[in-house]
Amino acid sequence: MMKRMLTLLALAAFFVLAAGEDYDFYFVSDLHFGPEATIAPNAKIRAKGNVQRSDRAMPAYENMFRHMAEHADAKTRFLIQCGDMVEGDAKGEAEHREQLNFALGLLKKYFKFPVYHVLGNHDARGEGGSEAFRAILLPDLAKSLGRDSLGNTNYTVAVGDDLFVFSDFSEVVKDWPFLRETLKSLKKRPRYLFIVTHVPFVHLARRPIVDELVGYNAIVLSGHVHFGYCVAYRKDGGSLAQVTVSSCLPHDVSKLRGSISGTGPDACRAYMEKVAKSRYKPESLMKKYDAEWAPYLSGYTAFKGSGFLKIHVSDGGVRLEYQSANLQNPPASVDLVKK
Repeated sequence: MMKRMLTLLALAAFFVLAAGEDYDFYFVSDLHFGPEATIAPNAKIRAKGNVQRSDRAMPAYENMFRHMAEHADAKTRFLIQCGDMVEGDAKGEAEHREQLNFALGLLKKYFKFPVYHVLGNHDARGEGGSEAFRAILLPDLAKSLGRDSLGNTNYTVAVGDDLFVFSDFSEVVKDWPFLRETLKSLKKRPRYLFIVTHVPFVHLARRPIVDELVGYNAIVLSGHVHFGYCVAYRKDGGSLAQVTVSSCLPHDVSKLRGSISGTGPDACRAYMEKVAKSRYKPESLMKKYDAEWAPYLSGYTAFKGSGFLKIHVSDGGVRLEYQSANLQNPPASVDLVKK
């Protein structure tokens, strides 16, 4: 009897050790912090609403961050900030540093676990922006990663058998060499491969890299478009799930309608048509979408309003919970991967 019990205990211990990591992390993007006084008068035309997100939205941001911190637990490992943390376009390096220091200080005030960043198109934009980014954010990120220094936001983080590949925004015009080199160097297939990049892949472009990533059943985390959605892409027996989140907040979040606003291929096409209208040759872009993307899209869900994601990772799959910043609606849950 005792021998049998010891055997059962040993087997139980084996299965506990053999099981993959079970953890959560938070995901935000496009915070666009930047007090109005720091923005250069000759800066490029700013997106509608950015002005009110700088100073007047602070109570809404603090309320959202406080909620996130209070709902973190022992399984919550880190926060991913997916670019455009600051507005940029400052009056010079000193005021760009002011934006970065303010944003980092606010995140550290609420989150005691590591915060991982990627470069967005605003984070180093404008006079002195690159110098400020290298002086302020990169050393702080290197410290979170346990490194002496960091030259850019191309890096990897391993969590058990999962791999997170962070891709610097500057690689958008360089065909993602760091990402491709990382994939080639893998000695074994990760349980889950997460790609963290400011600019989405499945967004009327970037088809070649998507066709490579479906072989890894990758999960792409992105921002940039100021719109939250998740889309599933399947081709040649592989898959890719892409998630975008928008954390841009107005000063009055009570007007946000945090809910699922559209699902399925028709909703996806309607969104892509809206995007195409703001581009050069929209008809050509939609023909490309219909020919190269639509046949392979197997799922689409859009989120109304701005907020944050909490992503749950386990052997059973990867599930996201979308929470609107108004905090009034219950989280909307979507399975990205289900085993």
